[in-house]
Amino acid sequence: MAVVTVWRPVNRSLEGLPSGSLSILEVAYKSGLPHRWYDANGRRPRVSEANRVVPAAGIEPTTSWSEARRSIQLSYAGSSIGSIPYTTVMRRMYLWGSIGLLVILVGSGWLYVRAQGVPFTDIQDHKFRDDIVILYNRGVVSGYTDGTFRPDATINRAEFLKILMRSIFGEAETTVTVKNCFADFGGEEQWYWRYACAAKEQGIVGGYPDGRFLGEKNVNLVEALKMVARVYDIEIPVTSTNLSWYQPYIKLAEQRNVFVFLPSDPSHLLTRAEMAALIVRFNNVVGEEEETVEVFEPVIFNRRSTVPVRTPSIDLGEPVRHAAMRIEQLSIADRNVSEGAQNIPLLRFRAVAGRQDVSVTSLIFEAASGSLQTATNYRLFYTDGGPIVPVPGFGKMQGDRLVFAPVDLPLEDGFEKTFEIRGDLMQDPSESLLALRFALSDPQYIHAVGRMDGRELTGITTDNVRCALSYSICWVEAFTAAPSRVTISAKGNLFVTAGSVPARSRQLLLGENAGPLLTLHFRAEEEDIEVRTLAIEGLSGSFDALDIVLGSLTFRAYRSGCAPVSNDRACAAFPAGSFIIAREGEMDIEIWGNLKADIAGGISGETASLSLSASIGTSHAVEAWGRASDRDLTQNDGDSSGDGEIFIGRQAAGTNVSLTGPTHDTVAARLDDVRQMNPDPDGTIVPLGIYPIGQFSFHAAPHDNRQGGLNRVRIRDLTFQVAAVNTTINQQSFTLHRKDNPSVSVSCTADGTTGTITVACADLEESVLTPNLSPGQSLTLVLQADITHVQVAGGSSSLQVRLYPVNDRAEVGALQWDDEETTFQWVDMEEGIVQSTAYRTP
Repeated sequence: MAVVTVWRPVNRSLEGLPSGSLSILEVAYKSGLPHRWYDANGRRPRVSEANRVVPAAGIEPTTSWSEARRSIQLSYAGSSIGSIPYTTVMRRMYLWGSIGLLVILVGSGWLYVRAQGVPFTDIQDHKFRDDIVILYNRGVVSGYTDGTFRPDATINRAEFLKILMRSIFGEAETTVTVKNCFADFGGEEQWYWRYACAAKEQGIVGGYPDGRFLGEKNVNLVEALKMVARVYDIEIPVTSTNLSWYQPYIKLAEQRNVFVFLPSDPSHLLTRAEMAALIVRFNNVVGEEEETVEVFEPVIFNRRSTVPVRTPSIDLGEPVRHAAMRIEQLSIADRNVSEGAQNIPLLRFRAVAGRQDVSVTSLIFEAASGSLQTATNYRLFYTDGGPIVPVPGFGKMQGDRLVFAPVDLPLEDGFEKTFEIRGDLMQDPSESLLALRFALSDPQYIHAVGRMDGRELTGITTDNVRCALSYSICWVEAFTAAPSRVTISAKGNLFVTAGSVPARSRQLLLGENAGPLLTLHFRAEEEDIEVRTLAIEGLSGSFDALDIVLGSLTFRAYRSGCAPVSNDRACAAFPAGSFIIAREGEMDIEIWGNLKADIAGGISGETASLSLSASIGTSHAVEAWGRASDRDLTQNDGDSSGDGEIFIGRQAAGTNVSLTGPTHDTVAARLDDVRQMNPDPDGTIVPLGIYPIGQFSFHAAPHDNRQGGLNRVRIRDLTFQVAAVNTTINQQSFTLHRKDNPSVSVSCTADGTTGTITVACADLEESVLTPNLSPGQSLTLVLQADITHVQVAGGSSSLQVRLYPVNDRAEVGALQWDDEETTFQWVDMEEGIVQSTAYRTP
């Protein structure tokens, strides 16, 4: 046993190291560890017997510190035999960290003094706590910003290699000039490239057979063993040449008792804690040597779903295991599709690779119903949850088989992809049914190879029925589903109904665009349908045109667009490709009105109700074309079946029903907003005495109707409802005044003193209030009353004023107003009730 004390300052430089205090060669010799020569730059040549120092019996090597070179000079039998840079000394001592750290060499391994304190919050009771602390004290690992180490999280190849390199070399031997030393090191430089390239230069890693490093791939046990063994310059045991590449490393792990603390599963994915234990303990003799390796048959779970991939426990070279794959056919609902329809989904399946990445190179299908000749342009698409990607080229029909080959469909180990076959249906096909399935009679209806080792995935187990005996191992597992049946019909159908959000009555201000006045809902069945024309009826003389709004697109409909021209009808012809309802899709549209100004012929007081006619004569509401069948849809023939027809007012086949929207009024001026303006917040105590209990603002919309002068909004009558609970009001005290001139008021009549009181303020347009609003102007009117008693019978009391109804065209409203030409009893606004402050006394 040799005991060596290394004194390290915090700044990791070697200061004041006395000559002769450290004999690296002696340590190497007495501990049985091999030692390498180093050149002047501290670089390591590849190991060979010539690099090993074997002192003669009785002759001890000596060392001295060179401040100029920052290295330990080695001498043997009085002659200089080279030098070891300080960073290499630290590597050979294997521990960095605290000042005065004691390293004890025992046999062929290392013992450590346990570090004091636990630096992470989640390792206190972990079985590998001490190993993690050692790496932390050496400055190799630092954990996460939340103070955790996450010991049971897996670690990838890049992370493992960085920690291994830093634990041995620090940063000294990770400075390289070539940083794209692997095939997948291209584009923007990644943080781990320098560690990987330094390790490659020193023979620690070689990458996969295809030249890639795959740093983001989780590291498994045998990959880690190989890297650790190479970085320690450990002689690898000799095993039978018939065994897999990694068996010598398994044997080494058995000799070093690694399986005392790690699973004896070559494919086991290391956790962060196990990584620490492997690096720290690899040269330690721990416990009894295990004599057997566990036979394993892992189940790989897809990282995006819960689809398991069960793969055999056979390995055929690096990477560790032969590739495997699982295919699972997915159900697609049976459906009716028109002849000539394009891009029809016919079969869908998902696939996931296990053990290594896989390339699917061919797929073979056949018709389960009908004939492959029913469709053409068979294409393959795939997605991994993102955009749908087409595979270049088309499937080939070879007799009664549909073949996709050669293809290169990459499957990343553990990541699911969904594939779909689509085709274009023929016009006038000889058969009316089509369904696809895998060509199960072909023993290799799926062909694939491993992307790492190029080995074929032979043998397909289908629906748990094992593959042919000619295959010793079945590397593909497939599960089928009932074929999706596509029934081919002659043409699609179009159904037009009222919009899902109905329009409400509007006051149409002359000279403005107003709406929506009518909403319509379109639904396509069996094929994509393109609407060619649309005819809207029910216009009044004040309409100049209609706007048809399709999402972000707007098209104009004119009377002149109809044949024959009619004063109450406007028609639009849509540009090709602009108004398309996808197969089995739906679309809502809105119809807006463009009104003439009064000087252009617009008239106040007209009414209009826009509609779609049910007529199937010469004047059609809708004309449309089937994009797949390439035929015009016919008008409704009145029966209960859909044979390529247009149905108005129907969710299903049947006789047309006219669609009529609400009634609208034309106005030369418009009252467009009424709101409460009382500054008292709700919950204010019910006042006593004369008090402004309700305050309301009225706003007139801006406009430019000026024939005979700008039209004003004139408020004629207001009817308030006053809710007085446990409160009495002087019935004769109700007055109304302008807020901007409280001294001018008019008296109002009331029908009671408590409860629900109706207060009417009539003929205001001729009163001293003159509540007339020019375009864009607002006016606030205040209802005032004398509250005589509060809490008449004890208990709580309340008081509130409201205007109701306000926006209902069919009812006598709470206010009447005119545009100096026509009188109206409702306001075109969303709210149906406007309430002033809710006073309350507990």
